[in-house]
Amino acid sequence: MTMNINKIYAMKFDETITHLKTMLPAADFIVTGSYVLAKYGLMPWDKVFDLDIILVKPEIPALHVMNSYMKTFPASSTAKLKTTVLPIPEVEERPSPVKKEAKPRPDDEDDEDVKPAPKFGKVQAMSKSALQAIFKFEDTKIDIFIEDNFNEPTLLIDDIKHTTVPHILAAKKIYGRMKDWMQCREMSRVFYKEEEFQTAINNDWRKMLKSEY
Repeated sequence: MTMNINKIYAMKFDETITHLKTMLPAADFIVTGSYVLAKYGLMPWDKVFDLDIILVKPEIPALHVMNSYMKTFPASSTAKLKTTVLPIPEVEERPSPVKKEAKPRPDDEDDEDVKPAPKFGKVQAMSKSALQAIFKFEDTKIDIFIEDNFNEPTLLIDDIKHTTVPHILAAKKIYGRMKDWMQCREMSRVFYKEEEFQTAINNDWRKMLKSEY
């Protein structure tokens, strides 16, 4: 029965991730947080309450989608953000070079051939590396982190990039919240219990006392 419940939880989140990846075009789409820990078997599925997504250099349509969702489907913690609207970068404009005659004549000095500045399709980079968008997608709270670059190792599972455990643990330590430290402690119990570790130390100490030097 537990396996069936876990499978239902996992399928629900997987479907949401698939939809978000389509809706939020970016240079890279990476899943992180509690969902990843649950998928790795380090956290119970019923303790996963939201989805954490890293977007590397999101495209302008993705920014519009996130702004729309934050306005229409706000999450309860949206108010904690400094702003609930993501800035939409403007398309860069570059002036075209002014065409001049090799030997300008006095009577046409003011009649230079000046063309209007064309618009280029290059989007100005967003120097962001923190939580930028919080909204609800159906009944799931979504946290979006925007990055200019993400050079850490990832695992590709079902065509979706997942962060590694060290990355998630490092982030939790930076947050420094009690709930994050409690999660770290609970995860450690997957590998060993503190009382088991203490028993192992005591047994080894007894062996050392009995051994001959």
